[in-house]
Amino acid sequence: MQGLLDAMALAIFDYEGSHPHDRNHRNNNPGNLRLTGNGYPRDVGGYTIFPTFTEGYVALIQDIRAKIWGDNDHGLNMDSTLEDFFKVYAPSSDANNPLRYAWDVARWLGAAYFKSFHPQDTFAYILETIGEKKS
Repeated sequence: MQGLLDAMALAIFDYEGSHPHDRNHRNNNPGNLRLTGNGYPRDVGGYTIFPTFTEGYVALIQDIRAKIWGDNDHGLNMDSTLEDFFKVYAPSSDANNPLRYAWDVARWLGAAYFKSFHPQDTFAYILETIGEKKS
């Protein structure tokens, strides 16, 4: 499952902003996570500031994994779709377009695995299609 996690993290990083002046770069936070209770400072928008990009990337991977495995308070799990995921990860109440985000990540996953994915595909289906197992 590490391949799927990395592919999703890279897609999210690109979607959130891949230019050095973007918030996710300034904060070493590739996923623009808003974490609490971890001891890291936050910027004025509430986004976590990590000391290194690597720490921010690891936090993003952990966040994605928790949402896919069902280790979260949002009800997400392997039977959730990409669109379900992004309704939680990037809600419209925070000026996001979850469906557009899900389509963008679906295209990234498709390019990474030479497959065709859609926002309504579940994580169980995606893992089965790419030949990865939950790990």
